[in-house]
Amino acid sequence: MKVTAIDLASRHSAAVVLDDSGAIVAEVTLNAGPVDSPWAEKLEQLESFLREAVVLEAPDLVVVEDVHPFANVIKPVLRLQGAVLLHAYQNGWDITFVRVKEWQGHHGYVKKVKGQTSKGWARKMCDSLGYTPTGINLKEREDLRDAYLIARWAQEVL
Repeated sequence: MKVTAIDLASRHSAAVVLDDSGAIVAEVTLNAGPVDSPWAEKLEQLESFLREAVVLEAPDLVVVEDVHPFANVIKPVLRLQGAVLLHAYQNGWDITFVRVKEWQGHHGYVKKVKGQTSKGWARKMCDSLGYTPTGINLKEREDLRDAYLIARWAQEVL
């Protein structure tokens, strides 16, 4: 199953596309600027990001990380999710949302392990799977790792 997985956030988002065999087809990152940047700019950037994220042909499934219930910037992310849903509907994509706890738990992340952060765990998990993100800066690489693990979750569970 060809999967596009999106780690969606109000400022920095990332997508990883895996083909049927689990090989990486594309990696895309989005820096939408400050949370209070004009909404029209964010939508234009998001639309361009989504076009790149599907890479020429529609995926079998688009998986988007759901809003974390304790996120400090929920409203802008909910707006972005709405835009992603509209784009998916207009393009005939099958789309689902996954909770952070679900995809991380599938890969063995245990929040209560002393000294373990989710970002450090994701780096180690991706290293063990042979995945090295191409992001330019640390934030892009962190987001790409999460998107990659979301895509792997989708291929292994759905």
